[in-house]
Amino acid sequence: MKKQLPFLLAILLFLFIGAREAKACHALPLLNVTVTSNTTQILVNGSSDPATCGCGPYYMEVEVSQLSNGFTGITPANNSPLWNTYPFYRDSLSVPDYCLVEPYFPVEIAFANLCPGGTYYLRAREHSTGPGGSTGPWTQPISFVVPGSPPPPSAFVASISPGSALICGSGSINLIGTTTGTCNASTINYTWAPAASLSSATGPNVIASPTATTTYTLTCVDATLNYTTTAVVTVTVAPTPTVTVTSTIPSTCNGASGVINVNSAGGTPPYTLVANSGPPPTTYNPPFINLPSGPFTVTLTDATGCTDTEIIILDDSCDYVWPGDANDDGTADNFDILTIGVANGNIGTVRPSASQLWYGQPSPNWATSTPSGVNHKHVDCDGNSFITLNDTNAVILNYGYVHNNRLAAPVYSVNVPDLRIQLVQDTMQPSTAGAMQIRLGTAAIQANNVYGIAFTINFDPTYVDENSLALSLTGSMLGTPNFNIMGVKVLRSGYGQLDVAVTRITQNNISGSGLLCTIPFSTTSALLATGNTMLVPITLSRVRVIDNQENLITVNTINDTLLATDIVITTSLNETQLQQSPIAIFPNPATTNCILKIDVPVKDNYSLQIYNSAGQLVWEKQLTDFSGKTQFSIDLPGFGSGIYMVRLAGNAVHYNERFLVK
Repeated sequence: MKKQLPFLLAILLFLFIGAREAKACHALPLLNVTVTSNTTQILVNGSSDPATCGCGPYYMEVEVSQLSNGFTGITPANNSPLWNTYPFYRDSLSVPDYCLVEPYFPVEIAFANLCPGGTYYLRAREHSTGPGGSTGPWTQPISFVVPGSPPPPSAFVASISPGSALICGSGSINLIGTTTGTCNASTINYTWAPAASLSSATGPNVIASPTATTTYTLTCVDATLNYTTTAVVTVTVAPTPTVTVTSTIPSTCNGASGVINVNSAGGTPPYTLVANSGPPPTTYNPPFINLPSGPFTVTLTDATGCTDTEIIILDDSCDYVWPGDANDDGTADNFDILTIGVANGNIGTVRPSASQLWYGQPSPNWATSTPSGVNHKHVDCDGNSFITLNDTNAVILNYGYVHNNRLAAPVYSVNVPDLRIQLVQDTMQPSTAGAMQIRLGTAAIQANNVYGIAFTINFDPTYVDENSLALSLTGSMLGTPNFNIMGVKVLRSGYGQLDVAVTRITQNNISGSGLLCTIPFSTTSALLATGNTMLVPITLSRVRVIDNQENLITVNTINDTLLATDIVITTSLNETQLQQSPIAIFPNPATTNCILKIDVPVKDNYSLQIYNSAGQLVWEKQLTDFSGKTQFSIDLPGFGSGIYMVRLAGNAVHYNERFLVK
């Protein structure tokens, strides 16, 4: 029996504690609830029930309600929605284990959050969040009055933001309603009219999407004070103007000569136009001329205030890369092969959206340039950031195209090395094979520090089969093909011109004299069975010889003449019998006009014609029974920029010369 006593005592103790805890887990009515006030706030005090000791935490919750209709009415019932006007005012208390009446911390309700002169009611209860926690009953409502007087009805003012609105074309706009001059915590009811084209007819914020100009009215009612006020806003719907940049002229390299041409339409005239750029921020007014390069925002504003903008980047001419114009002289030709040879092996920056098509492509400058100052980005014709022999492909693809020729003609002097054409056979019959050699210098006058050479061979395609022309670098004084030199030939089909470039690719010069290259060719069958003999001049033009710093080397040009005949003749022509072209064009390149001079010693009926690069006849004169000298002044504005061919043809001779119109 004695052994069982401790066990029974343990059970009784467990039951006592469990009953105590079970009772303590239920919140009971608050005790000693009082309400006091000072000049700034209401204080709500209350105490815990001693029976709840040991089962915390406990909270005292307070709710506040205000009567509407100008502070008149009856006390709100316990289930009235007015009690939800304000959030709970809550404070907490953890009751200790000993069973004493524990006061809660006072709940403070600031008058600043309530309406002056208003009658309010509050109620409180105890709330437990302990094990099995619950809430006690609410106290009876207790009323109090906030010091001061409510604002007068005239102080209750509504407004709408924005105060006026403009929709250009179509669209939507947010309308935000606000009020002033009422109690901060009052309930305001908002009503919009007309409801059509609004996202909602109630609430302070709506979205208006009118299709025509519309005036909206906002009515605001203070449900507590029974005040009413209104506000209006007109949303104007106007047609949208448009501004279009019709053309631009890039600014000259690092200059301020750019032009932006625009067109204004639609909307409501008159218009105001401005163009802005920067930094520093700069505003330009029409006409938009003398502009620097850079981005511009062109803004058109019509009479209603509707605007349209277009952003345009006005380029700088030196920022463009034209694929194939490796030396940046305005055209893709054999001179560019020399520049590629000089710059071979350099590495720089990839050109954005690179293409080998002939159009100006914006590109950042490289940190390096050729010795003559051409930025290496131009030499990287394919834009892959590597200057290699592959860049010659763009030169061939765009050969002869012109964009802005800045090329200065080579300077010629005496007592300098000769660049000569030497026909292996001076006399050739129809449909026979021959060759012409291009030689530089002699044993007496050598060429020093040569890196590359480019030139044009001019011939009459009536007697020289242009499709038979080839290029051989075997035995070249400049080096060995596919090892330290490369060569390119480009035929200007139908014009009797073959452009040639031969260049070293190792950045070191060579001196001496000898063979540069060989041009194998065949004669045509034009003279078969005619018994005729023709002198066919083979001439050099557009010669450029450079060293590895791109310095020009002056040379003399010596031509040769082919005797084409279907009669076997064993004699050959001496170099002292050479003929020069009887055609001269000045200036070349030309812009607005040029002078075409003719000097022929043999009387004949001549046809003088000018062809464009597409082979179309654009100008013609007939010279009947003519010999001697004459000249013509030719107006060029109708020609357009490009390369043109002058052809002088008689019964016995044909001559061709090329000129450029910028």
